[in-house]
Amino acid sequence: MSPQFTRSNIDSGLQFLEKVEQGVESVAAIVPVSFAMKHPQYLFAENIQDFKNNTTRFLLVKSRGELQDYDFTREKTALFVEFQEDRPGLLYKMLSVFNLFGINLCRLESRPSKTTPWMYVFYVDFYNIPESQACLDVLKTSMFNYHILGSYDVYSPEN
Repeated sequence: MSPQFTRSNIDSGLQFLEKVEQGVESVAAIVPVSFAMKHPQYLFAENIQDFKNNTTRFLLVKSRGELQDYDFTREKTALFVEFQEDRPGLLYKMLSVFNLFGINLCRLESRPSKTTPWMYVFYVDFYNIPESQACLDVLKTSMFNYHILGSYDVYSPEN
């Protein structure tokens, strides 16, 4: 019989550490290796991933005042897209803009809008090409607002 537990989400490894230091004994967390190295007394198991190449993406977030120009020479760009209105075919139209420029999407997720009931925003990751900025310019004039989250290179264990 497997152990019984209750799953709950916490905001950070630091919150987990605070619970442990408060004497809560029956807690566990999946944390980055750097956390485990700083607190080896709490390490229970290593390499618990489902498959060998499992990865987690960590993002560095800055305030709007600290934003820089986006580097489309990096391998990928992440953004979220909002529709200016809701009508049939808008997702198709958005995808058509990326297709027009030959941009390969590697992630597309919908999320409920936090500001408008029954509207959705789309989280998009795509592989950069020299025409990435031109594609986004067309997207902006085609009934879409977008917010670039950043551009990044892809880590692979072989590198």
